[in-house]
Amino acid sequence: MRKPKGTAKKILFRGKPKYQARFICTKDGKRIEMKRLFDSAHDARMQLAEWQMELRNGQESGKVLGGKTFAEAADEYAKLHLIPAVYIGNEKIAGRDSLATPKAYLKILLSHFGKFQLRHINRRMIGEFKLIRATTPTVHNKQRSVRSLNMELELLRTILNYCVANGWMDKTPFMGSNLTGHKLIEKSKENRRERVLTDDEEQRLLAVCIGERSHLRGLIIVAVDTGMRRGELLKLEWGNVDLVARMLLLPARITKTKKSRTLALTRRAFDELSRLQASCPIGQDLVFGIRDNFKRAWGTAKRMAGIEGLNFYDLRHSFITRANESGLSRDVVTKASGHTTLDAYERYVHAPDHILRLIADSLDARQERQQPKLDSILIN
Repeated sequence: MRKPKGTAKKILFRGKPKYQARFICTKDGKRIEMKRLFDSAHDARMQLAEWQMELRNGQESGKVLGGKTFAEAADEYAKLHLIPAVYIGNEKIAGRDSLATPKAYLKILLSHFGKFQLRHINRRMIGEFKLIRATTPTVHNKQRSVRSLNMELELLRTILNYCVANGWMDKTPFMGSNLTGHKLIEKSKENRRERVLTDDEEQRLLAVCIGERSHLRGLIIVAVDTGMRRGELLKLEWGNVDLVARMLLLPARITKTKKSRTLALTRRAFDELSRLQASCPIGQDLVFGIRDNFKRAWGTAKRMAGIEGLNFYDLRHSFITRANESGLSRDVVTKASGHTTLDAYERYVHAPDHILRLIADSLDARQERQQPKLDSILIN
């Protein structure tokens, strides 16, 4: 094996001065190169010393430099990032609010990539994983959605990016998408739900929200009139409600995007929240008093109202659709809905049938106006 070479060099990275630790060696005829950026020369030299030690230990144990497995890397990532959310005031500084889904995805990734060394994970391997998952039914024996598959791949990409940041990989297979023309994560192929709540369905749904289902009434009205997500509704506290100003003040800690936003209340949403506040038990902070979920009550209400194919999340879609139909600008609607990108917002936007009919009718009218001119040209 040739003598290893290590350098700590000052470079410009995205216009900022950085120190690049670069370590090269050859073992068993294979060239191994490791790179990592640091803010100081001291940290870069410390990394070189660590790589030297890793190489020396590898010679004694038979391991290869850079031979960390995906399971080892994922374990380090999980210890730092897959932890309960940590807040300072309203700002989240670490962790996640929900851990069940990412931990389930991580378990799947470990079963496919866990034993492989990071340097062996390539686009072909990820493509095979994608095909296997796409053709594997869900636990309910249904076709797996593109969105579910993309979320698994996004976690894989995040972990591999973490490996690059720590110098365990030079780059990830996801970085080659633009060169090959084939993206591993295809957001454009995710199904866009076009289901919205009609006025008639809304009246029927609210009519059955009485007695043991009365707690759904406020949730439905506020969801349809503000576009709040289910998680935001369940975490909403009375301290976030300003009935005098008829506003909702959503702190960053309860929103999906972790950015605070302010919402105005419609008259009926104001009336409903006023009623709930008047009957709220002493000491209850949550506006709707629900700490887990309302899946069973929601299903029963839909069945009694004779409504099919409607998810609770479609109420948010209904809010956005109604706001667009009312003539509000896109910027105003995205600010209210809490979307941070245009792509995310446009997932909810579609033209209702009556709007499409108006377009067709306007084209018919234009054709009728143009027809006399066309006839005149043909006659002459």
